[in-house]
Amino acid sequence: MRISSVLAVLVAITFAPAPSWSGIVDDSWAATDSSSLTILQKRFPESQGYWIWGDFAELAINGTTESINAVVCADIEEYRSVSTVLDMVGGLAEPDPEEDLQGLVRYPNEPLGIAIYSIGDQTFALTTVNGLRGYLWYAENAPRAKAMDTAMPGFLEEYAGKLDLYLDSIESGHFDARHPVPAEHELDSSLAFYVSSPSPTIRGRKNYNEYLDEHTEIRTDNIRGVTAFVPTAKTLARLKKKAPEELHSNKEAARLQDVYKQFIERGGDWSHFQTLTREGYDTLSRGEYLFVVDRYGAIRFCLQPLESELTRSERATGKKLPRVSHALLVHGQPVLTAGTFTVDEREEHKIVEVNAYSEQYFYSNLARTVKKDISEKSNEYLLTLGHFFRALERLDIPHKHILISKLLTE
Repeated sequence: MRISSVLAVLVAITFAPAPSWSGIVDDSWAATDSSSLTILQKRFPESQGYWIWGDFAELAINGTTESINAVVCADIEEYRSVSTVLDMVGGLAEPDPEEDLQGLVRYPNEPLGIAIYSIGDQTFALTTVNGLRGYLWYAENAPRAKAMDTAMPGFLEEYAGKLDLYLDSIESGHFDARHPVPAEHELDSSLAFYVSSPSPTIRGRKNYNEYLDEHTEIRTDNIRGVTAFVPTAKTLARLKKKAPEELHSNKEAARLQDVYKQFIERGGDWSHFQTLTREGYDTLSRGEYLFVVDRYGAIRFCLQPLESELTRSERATGKKLPRVSHALLVHGQPVLTAGTFTVDEREEHKIVEVNAYSEQYFYSNLARTVKKDISEKSNEYLLTLGHFFRALERLDIPHKHILISKLLTE
């Protein structure tokens, strides 16, 4: 996936279109009664492994600058198939040559990692998870990278080309491919694709868990002296009404590429990451699910096997298994809340428990503030669950008898 040519035009590769995409071909693309984001979500169901990134970038086309969304495909085969279908109903948009995508360095003679399509009233980007990884690196490093390239012309282009080849290898399943190192291209180590993690603030996982256990008691204006509760109708209404609108950033953003790497190399399946719908709720099976509520109020979720089960399987097979994470559910983007919900299909109301526990978004042990986050801010994070209940209400999903906690209460 080509980092160094983020705006290059796709040369489509012919694949037979999947019958399930007939809606892409047949439906009107006019955004007269729905937002552009809603239209893309309809045509690329997130329940089938796609992910729609709203307001992905500002792009200049034909002299007009507009905000575009992006469709992220799970892998290169899906990307190629979708692009073939899109070629039937629209065409590639060629951005104005003097414009960069969010200031990214462009090398237009390379193959592409992100294609820009214009179909009807819609202009959007199409990429894969690994193409998105390259974009995220560029978006993070573009200002410094361009300054360095001015001082040392050519070195950045060479380095970006090596990153292109590396991500292409990963996309093709060659997980042992060696990633480039900035120093080998006379660039500063701050441009590294993978960065070293800081030391944990609380040393030892046992000590971290013990600190959590010391602060499981809830202390809000209305709830005190318990570690979990089932809200009354009045309390539930208050939670939904008073849910804070603040977006929470990934506190472990620097490690995101490492999280991607481990998930991909261990055979993680992006199609397991879904957006909750009323129809999808009816199919939920028993278990614990990681979830986030994204900035649009949608619940992104994935079944999370017990760590003890994963460890036992790894010991038996000698094979490392992928771990789901909150950040991967939304590719590191900010969220309104995050946690775990528990499903028991034997109960009348299938979702029986929920908590607001997320290491990446709330309680990262890599953050110097982790003790304050747990001891003081955990009660504020609990209130963010109002967004979870708002989302369930919009989907007409039963949510009046759910046990609520702020932290893990095993």
